[in-house]
Amino acid sequence: MTIKGYTMGNEHKSKKRHPSRAQRLRKKKKSKIGLSPGSLVYVGDVSEGPSTIHLTRYNEKESETFQVQSAEQINSLIQDEKVNWFNITGIHNTEIVEAVNKQFQIHPLITEDILNTDHRPKLEIYDEYLFVSMKAVYPEMEEPHMPHVEQISFILGANFVLTFQEVDSDYFQTIRKRIDREGSRLRSMKADYLLIALMDLVVDHYLSVVENIGDEVQNLEDMIYDNPVKQHLYTVMSNKRTLFYLWRIIQPIQESLYTIKGIPTELINQSNKIYLEDVYDHLSTVRDSLDLYIELNNSMRESYSYSIGLKTNEVMKLLTIISTLFIPLTFLVGVYGMNFENIPELSWEYGYFYVWGLMILITVLLIFYFKKRKWL
Repeated sequence: MTIKGYTMGNEHKSKKRHPSRAQRLRKKKKSKIGLSPGSLVYVGDVSEGPSTIHLTRYNEKESETFQVQSAEQINSLIQDEKVNWFNITGIHNTEIVEAVNKQFQIHPLITEDILNTDHRPKLEIYDEYLFVSMKAVYPEMEEPHMPHVEQISFILGANFVLTFQEVDSDYFQTIRKRIDREGSRLRSMKADYLLIALMDLVVDHYLSVVENIGDEVQNLEDMIYDNPVKQHLYTVMSNKRTLFYLWRIIQPIQESLYTIKGIPTELINQSNKIYLEDVYDHLSTVRDSLDLYIELNNSMRESYSYSIGLKTNEVMKLLTIISTLFIPLTFLVGVYGMNFENIPELSWEYGYFYVWGLMILITVLLIFYFKKRKWL
């Protein structure tokens, strides 16, 4: 098989000092140094849990889903008159991924890309199949603005679709429900439409996550305006990292979709490319929203600095006014606190009350003057 040449993609420390995810990934990357291209080494954060293969087989009349016990059964389970969707979960088990791909004669370089969950999303078109790698994101229950990220890889063949997930989850549950529903468009379409529907689901999750982050950014803007605190700055920086990460994984997918629209391939029916256009439009919407929220989040740091500066100026203004009020009073008590015997006012009967009255008068006049100048 020959490649046609279309590749897109270019908090604190734990007290127990457990290695971070980045450290674990670097360690696994180092373990690949010196190995030949196509060497199967899993690079990812999920290293335990079951690995399963599920087959969803359907046509316009019927559909069924069941677990495949071993990869060697795959060829005997494929039915040419139906769409055969194999969903493989738990790719840390490299033997299962390799065995499945051998059944479909998938190039070892593709298998290597499936096992490397740290590379950028990409698209590659071969003679007999199409490979797409995407980052699936969905909100965390406790922190909706902090998305969970999982790599999902797709392989489209003439009558089959392979999906590879890092963990066993119900991420594709809505697609399965559409397949089970009689009369649905999915049931009447071929494998290429299933791939488009799966990619559209991933993009829909992008939009949901970006909207959650957008809500967080807008709420943060109000809080910074009302009462800025140091924690707000930490949140701004956290949102910045998340937004830029989303931008980096969405941009190559958008390029890939734009490329595949113009590539003549028998794997995708020409009439279905309009649905690819729709997915591309959704991605453009997500991209525009991301650009907007990145710009807004960047302005948050300036707003925080401005609000803190304004708050500091108000405090300094109040302290300055208080100091100004006490300057003449300090002068008066300083004069009459001197130890000279011939200070005339010291012998006045009402001298004490005279000084108090003078100090109160000076204070009132200063306050009146400040108000007239609109300093108060």
